[in-house]
Amino acid sequence: MALETPRMLLDLGVSKPVFDCRWPLTRERTEALWASRPHALYDAPYLGAQDDLHETTTLQWRAWVSPVVAIPDAFGFHYATHGSTEAIRESLALHAIAARTAGRQPVIHVFHGEYEGYAAEMEGYGGRVVRHDRDDYEESLLREAQAGDRIYLSQPSAIDGNVWAGYDAFVAFCEARLPEVRVAVDLTYVGAVAREHRIAVDSPAIDVVVASLSKVMGIYYHRVGFAFSRFALAGLYGNRWFKNTFSLALASDLMTRTEHPYALPRRHQPVQKDVVRELAGRTGLSVDASDAVMLATSPATGPAVTDALRTLARGAPGRERLRLCLTPALDAYFAR
Repeated sequence: MALETPRMLLDLGVSKPVFDCRWPLTRERTEALWASRPHALYDAPYLGAQDDLHETTTLQWRAWVSPVVAIPDAFGFHYATHGSTEAIRESLALHAIAARTAGRQPVIHVFHGEYEGYAAEMEGYGGRVVRHDRDDYEESLLREAQAGDRIYLSQPSAIDGNVWAGYDAFVAFCEARLPEVRVAVDLTYVGAVAREHRIAVDSPAIDVVVASLSKVMGIYYHRVGFAFSRFALAGLYGNRWFKNTFSLALASDLMTRTEHPYALPRRHQPVQKDVVRELAGRTGLSVDASDAVMLATSPATGPAVTDALRTLARGAPGRERLRLCLTPALDAYFAR
């Protein structure tokens, strides 16, 4: 099977997609939970012992992230999901249905270099994806966005792993200038950033918020995510039964033991800095650690940028930077 990341990049300690690092705490707690009470998470489902796990874990996440983001009560529908991907896909499906019912093609707007899943899922539903320069979006959005379109973006940003300083101004712009366009905010990297920051999602322009603990907690394939919406995401209703109880219990345990979303990145930021220094020394790149503890960035041009590294460039044309996922190097660091 061909790897998505070329071997020469893996040998440098970086990957093209962003994968989770299974932190030492994650490995320890996964083994401990599985050894302690796995049967209680599965046995006799007809007695309802597991029925509220999706609810309690979702509300625990809401409280856990409150130092960073407050989910307003106006988001009256909430769901535990199989990572943020399932929530994104469901909101896009509903968007596609609404657009076609109104006799038009579904359209979403994203920034160049954003999470690839938004476009891949929308195109899978036969929709159109319009990309914009994050540093120069006003004219293009006013020209291209139509009533009923949707915008998808991540904060902290999947483009570079950093908290986007222009987020508040962008949301205010959408609210004032694009009143018939709605925004979905992806909080997948909340819990991966060590420095204090706040993300506001209370604007009426925002109607869906999605999140994941995959990368944050190092539980990528356990598929733990959440969705909060101003309207029902009907396809997620059945998740109250069709859920992975072990994954939800593990996520709950990890949130309890980390207390707040700054805990793990603050613990591992020194490791990130060591890995960045080693990477810069091996490659000659000018590497900057991202806010998200498993990522780094570097200029996309220069003598040290090989053809393989150039495949990691993200962002608007002429403004690209390399986004480096450090997970292979982090895994190697913890294995020493």
